[in-house]
Amino acid sequence: MPDLNGVEATKEIIKSHPDTNVIALSMMCDEYSVKRMLAAGANGFILKSCPFEELYNAIKKVNSGDRYLCSEVLDFVIETIQNPEIKETESMVEKLTLRELNVLQLIAEGNTSVEISNKLEISKRTVDIHRSNIMNKLNTRTIAGLTKLAVKEGLTDL
Repeated sequence: MPDLNGVEATKEIIKSHPDTNVIALSMMCDEYSVKRMLAAGANGFILKSCPFEELYNAIKKVNSGDRYLCSEVLDFVIETIQNPEIKETESMVEKLTLRELNVLQLIAEGNTSVEISNKLEISKRTVDIHRSNIMNKLNTRTIAGLTKLAVKEGLTDL
């Protein structure tokens, strides 16, 4: 998604259309990602690696008013509940402001500073300052490093 990550898109969808059912389709199966999507209002969570039949079943179940977690996610959730010593690791991107998250997502999607400034309607200098702040907060010095973190955190599906 070019302008929003899955969590922000879900929040906007639910805000605009409260009766809409959302199923998260993700590559990530970690406590942080699952919690964020469900907290945003998703009614289900399924991994991209799941077979098509499971996606079909998820759609039918959520459409009927139920919630759905694919078997891998359900196993993971049960494991984290049964073993509370497994600590949820804080996401690196939790250190970022919403604007910095927007900039990071657009950087990871290959946009230049000028393109980002146009999309976010801010100056190129402001984009460069955000980029510098993001790099400092995430302790990385390269665009490749930022992109890797953005993919890992589910900000983009590149």
